[in-house]
Amino acid sequence: MTTADPTQQRVGAAVVRSTPPAVVWAVALLLSPIVEDGWPASIIWGISTAILVSLVPWAIVTWLDRRNDLRRGISRLGATPVVVAAGALMYMTLRLIRYLDGPLGLAAVIFAIFAGYAVVLVIQRQVQLDWPMMTYGGAAVVFLLMLGWWGLTALAVLAVAAWVRFQGEKKPARRRLLAALITGAVICGGTYAALLQAVS
Repeated sequence: MTTADPTQQRVGAAVVRSTPPAVVWAVALLLSPIVEDGWPASIIWGISTAILVSLVPWAIVTWLDRRNDLRRGISRLGATPVVVAAGALMYMTLRLIRYLDGPLGLAAVIFAIFAGYAVVLVIQRQVQLDWPMMTYGGAAVVFLLMLGWWGLTALAVLAVAAWVRFQGEKKPARRRLLAALITGAVICGGTYAALLQAVS
């Protein structure tokens, strides 16, 4: 039986730490309006939306988790109120973007994120889907459609992160991670592709 190289383990851990879902989706939200409307006119859209949709919730969840309040709060609320709240946020964000004549591709990224998150919440009692792996699968599709050939760079980074997580688990857990990766590509990536087609 071979033991993994400690250096490879440290590098792998660093890759996973640097690609949490909040950061991956924040990059997608930041790039989307720039790709659609150019630099620097749309940078404010990207920054403000990334903070609102990715970084603020991530900071709140991290804070609650450290206080050990997160599990008690989620179990009390259940999935339905959270999904309804996410749907309301998506609708309000889309209305704001339309009202201010903002980048519609940005709305497509937001819907892709929440479509995946809603699936996780709805089926969490039956199937435990890994949200980071869903993010890697969904974001890979989003970046490829958004950036074209340049999206292959993001795809390579996400593939390394997914592979590191995959290698760190035993066979039963690997099937679960693979299922999450495929689900993310279908749900998040499919939602983005469909909405992008609708607004183009």
